[in-house]
Amino acid sequence: MLPAGVTGRHGRAGVRTDGLDLIATARAAGYTVVYDRAELLAAAADPATVKLLGVFAATDTYNYETEEKLAAAGLPQYNPGTPDLADMTRAALQVLERSGRRFILVVEEEGTDNFANSYNAAGTFEALRRADAAIGAARGFLARHPATLILTAADSDAGSLQVVDFGQQKSPDEPAPILPPVTKIGTPLDGVAGTGTAAFLSAPNAHGNRSWFGVSWGAPDDVLGGVVARAAGLNAHRLRVNLDNTQLYELMWETLFGRELPPASD
Repeated sequence: MLPAGVTGRHGRAGVRTDGLDLIATARAAGYTVVYDRAELLAAAADPATVKLLGVFAATDTYNYETEEKLAAAGLPQYNPGTPDLADMTRAALQVLERSGRRFILVVEEEGTDNFANSYNAAGTFEALRRADAAIGAARGFLARHPATLILTAADSDAGSLQVVDFGQQKSPDEPAPILPPVTKIGTPLDGVAGTGTAAFLSAPNAHGNRSWFGVSWGAPDDVLGGVVARAAGLNAHRLRVNLDNTQLYELMWETLFGRELPPASD
């Protein structure tokens, strides 16, 4: 976003070779530019903010390496002071809601992809938690605006994450088992702090039982296969159990341009 030689708010020099300063261009076009969580929340709450640009890191707001590499470098999963996805979703919805116009908002927790591609189970779970909180923010908007469609989907199964059972917790004071570095078939296996560490412990099920588990990885790539899509709100009934990914576009297009649709036929 910045020309080469120009140092940005986050302490890194720009890399553009065409001399353009897109931060200055955005400000000239009426955008309020914010750089951290506090500035984002303040700007979103200000009725005068009608255009909002968040630049929360020089590259990423998180550090997607293995657990071992992050520990060795003293790096957190997510950088302190940066907004999480729910913060950004709520801020975007506040500004868009004030416009009074129909809109489409695209939200992605890229950490679910990058942490999984890096074989970092704990980071992937944290990214999933943040994605879930953002969906909660969107559902809060839906509660106020029922003529809204929320559609969640994914482009792949990053890392081919699999949960491996290591048995039910026998008592509340039972120590966590230390997991082997690989599964029986040789795939990488993660515990809470990476390879060869303690197992994760599930939340209680309906009977109050908790289970130990690890995370196995299939490939450090975005792998093929079916992914889960869900919908809520206007025209959610049109989302079939099985469909091609291009049909998600059709559902978004038809809803955005003001059509309430009959149930889909399989």
